[in-house]
Amino acid sequence: MARAAFYPPTVLTGLRPGMPAYEEELFGPVASVIPAKDEAEAITVANSSVFGLGGGVFTRDLARGERIATEAIEAGSVCVNATVVSDPRLPFGGVKESGYGRELSHYGIKEFVNIKTVVVADGTASGKRAGNWNSSSVKSGAVHWAGVLPASSANARIAQDRWTFMSSPRSARGPR
Repeated sequence: MARAAFYPPTVLTGLRPGMPAYEEELFGPVASVIPAKDEAEAITVANSSVFGLGGGVFTRDLARGERIATEAIEAGSVCVNATVVSDPRLPFGGVKESGYGRELSHYGIKEFVNIKTVVVADGTASGKRAGNWNSSSVKSGAVHWAGVLPASSANARIAQDRWTFMSSPRSARGPR
């Protein structure tokens, strides 16, 4: 019978900056314990990493833990009194050198959608040539339609202010 690989659960202490277990992401049954004198130092230590996949705040004060997780810790996922989990209903992904973008939830599915920006400028206002536009062109009405929509959508409409975003023919593009 073949032998399976096994690494026992391990707690690392006495870590200092420059050590791989202090500087790098650890995966598996390994926990690094890095003491801090107060909340501010703990946040500084946590955010000093070039990585930011997930983190945890353990506290008896849930409001304080939520504040730290929401406002202070630089990570893609932060759990209060729990370990980071992957759940298809929640976006998952890191920041810094731990990744870009999200997987899972409605944020994750957008990673598989091509977005297309379309700007139609008629070139009639302020002597602008067709194809030239800026924020003043939009305000003056030289740009009749500008929007962002999924590249494959058909007749999608989202109204925003006086502009109508859609993929239907120009005659139905809304206010000019």
